[in-house]
Amino acid sequence: MSLLLKVKPLVVSPVLASRIGLNEAIVLQQICYWLEDTSSGVEHDGRRWVYNTIEEWTEQFPFWSPDTVKRALTSLKKSGLIYVEQLKKTQHDRTNFYAINHKNPLLTDEGNLHSSNGANCTIRRGQAASVDKGNLTPSIRANCTALTENTTEITTEITSGTSCQVAAQPDRDVELTDQAKQVLTHLNQATGAKFQVCKSSLENIRARLAEGYEVSELMLVVDYKNVHWQNTEQAQYLRPATLFIPKNFPGYLQSATKWDKSGRPPCVNGKWQRDVMHVPSANYDIPDGFRG
Repeated sequence: MSLLLKVKPLVVSPVLASRIGLNEAIVLQQICYWLEDTSSGVEHDGRRWVYNTIEEWTEQFPFWSPDTVKRALTSLKKSGLIYVEQLKKTQHDRTNFYAINHKNPLLTDEGNLHSSNGANCTIRRGQAASVDKGNLTPSIRANCTALTENTTEITTEITSGTSCQVAAQPDRDVELTDQAKQVLTHLNQATGAKFQVCKSSLENIRARLAEGYEVSELMLVVDYKNVHWQNTEQAQYLRPATLFIPKNFPGYLQSATKWDKSGRPPCVNGKWQRDVMHVPSANYDIPDGFRG
């Protein structure tokens, strides 16, 4: 069965995507949908808020992992495009609530960004209870059927109403390339390699940075795998194509983070030297792969 336009698609403005990133634009538009086009959410402190767990947000984007969704939300918060608060913390409830900062310059457009059809941010349907009354309506649980029917596909839309590819991001491209060069330089310095600044060396690095990973996280993976693989047959894999490949990088970063928190112990012939830490084994957090 064809899925092409059989259901109401997720939408994203190419202009907005070019400014803040494609993932961020998709997530922000979906937050807008729940806030402005449904009766979900709450009113608090002069703003309208919607709440979901990361798992519930991920249900709306089945093509992404929870980490990708989390990075998009974090990026939106850092950019000042959304507010994130725990409105019920006095009740020992740590649920995050999200509101859009419509005064952010990225949204107060000189080119008049328009909301996409079906996610209109200017027309509100239904009323929401005040958070002070404790009557909170979950964002997904009360509307999961509509969500399944209305938000399965992704398309792009421009203000004229015609479809097109997402606009190019020249400024972001330059930033990603500069950051990728920093990581590549660090890799060369740490391992003694001489990888050249070229597409094959930078593409996986750029891709991970575009997903929201930090330069420091990529450098940490370099340090970790360099210590892990040095003077072993695995040393040949200390290269961008291996270290930053999508299927490997998240696991490498998880192990590298544990290694860093454990004091960066040395590794001899592929086996971690735990004794040098002088820490009781019961308190020593062994990163993945530390068992040699």
